[in-house]
Amino acid sequence: MSMRELLMLPNLISISRLPLAILTITYIESWFAVIFFVLAAIADVMDGWVARRLNQTSQLGAILDPFMDKVVNTMLFGFLIHHNDYPLYWIPLFFSRDILVILGFIIFYSRINNVETKARGIGKMTTGLQFFCIITMIALPSLSSYLIGLLTLTSIFAVKDYVTHYEIFTKKDKNGKVGGLF
Repeated sequence: MSMRELLMLPNLISISRLPLAILTITYIESWFAVIFFVLAAIADVMDGWVARRLNQTSQLGAILDPFMDKVVNTMLFGFLIHHNDYPLYWIPLFFSRDILVILGFIIFYSRINNVETKARGIGKMTTGLQFFCIITMIALPSLSSYLIGLLTLTSIFAVKDYVTHYEIFTKKDKNGKVGGLF
């Protein structure tokens, strides 16, 4: 990672989500929290779009974007569970897809080195639903339990999609070579 790569506009947009998450927590008792969180969610969408538009995609950006998703979601969800006294069993429901994907990636990578991964549509939808769940926990707490249920269902579908994709990717051709859809 070079300083030049770190200072690319899309990566700066990704990094901006961290102070926006901190501001969300700082102003949790006001509507400013919603505004700061919406700005963080917009930054999540914009970083990839700007990277493609300006031809500034990078390995760092490919790692930084999902990493910032996890950091921001963990900070805010953990804070809201504590602050609003939500049930603790929501934690594994909220993070089930992330935990299973990380474990799956470790297993996948241990079998096939040097594999580039790309976000899947259902995974992006699940991340979007995580953001929507957090905003609901901030602004409309009474609806939060319904979104946690919906998030759990989409997480199940996302994990199934990843497993199916992994199985297709790791099939061997008639020469015994591993290949796939990437």
